[in-house]
Amino acid sequence: MAEQKLDLGGEWFDGVSGTNSQSRYLTSEEILKRIENRKMKKLMEATLDEIEHEEKDNRTAAFEADIEEE
Repeated sequence: MAEQKLDLGGEWFDGVSGTNSQSRYLTSEEILKRIENRKMKKLMEATLDEIEHEEKDNRTAAFEADIEEE
């Protein structure tokens, strides 16, 4: 039973046949592009987090000012 599950019929684990196995590798340009995309995503997330914190601080300060006025 275990041997039947391991027999992939000449295909790689990801379904790529042996003759096309090289296509699953990335070029250095593709890797650099992915790295750049991940950097940009992280920068955007950090910027959004900073904006959210600033807005929260502004709302908190406004709320505290309203309480002190009463």
